[in-house]
Amino acid sequence: MNISLSSILLLLGYLRSVACITCYQCNSTDLQDPFQCQEFLGDDIDIQPTPCDEVYGAAYCIKHTGRFEGGVGTRRYCSSVEQ
Repeated sequence: MNISLSSILLLLGYLRSVACITCYQCNSTDLQDPFQCQEFLGDDIDIQPTPCDEVYGAAYCIKHTGRFEGGVGTRRYCSSVEQ
């Protein structure tokens, strides 16, 4: 059985990409994408869900609306802890 190294690497890359969840990750106070991260996401937003691979054990997509970072707004992020 002759399996090439490139086939193995391709398989490992595929497994890594399906091992994480994707969530909308944004902050309503972000100056680069203003008005994209609201309490309710409508059809007119430009943001897309992104992989949560930077959070170890990410299993939840969290939406926090209220006071955070010294202000009031909405933040969406990945979390490994149920809140």
